[in-house]
Amino acid sequence: MKMAANPKNPKIAKFFKEIGWVDELGSGVRNIYRYNRIYSGADPEFIEGDVFKTIIPLTTQATNQDTVQDTNQDNEDIKGLLEFCRTPRTREEMQQFMGLNNRGHFRKKILHPLIKGGLLKMTLPDKPTSRNQKYYPNR
Repeated sequence: MKMAANPKNPKIAKFFKEIGWVDELGSGVRNIYRYNRIYSGADPEFIEGDVFKTIIPLTTQATNQDTVQDTNQDNEDIKGLLEFCRTPRTREEMQQFMGLNNRGHFRKKILHPLIKGGLLKMTLPDKPTSRNQKYYPNR
């Protein structure tokens, strides 16, 4: 869908373009459409009137029984991992405990969120990539 950019205030639009705050007129609307489809799977709604309104739909989390069951299982797995780490453990030991083989997946989906969320701490915080790094629960 190609939209013609007709600014409500052409002088202000020209000023923002000249100082580099916009690449081209209308590019923001295209980006909103593109990124909203990626993140929520729905199109935004633009309502022009005396007041310009934008409705950005957000996805709601599924609440079916399978999702609830998976979430409960994930929570139990994380609790078990935190209990396992009462004695500081390496990433490899934690992975083996959880039965996961993919190092990248484990780091990205489990280890980093636990650290950022404050549930795990590093024994060597100044050297996060050290081969001697171990992790323990933040209690």
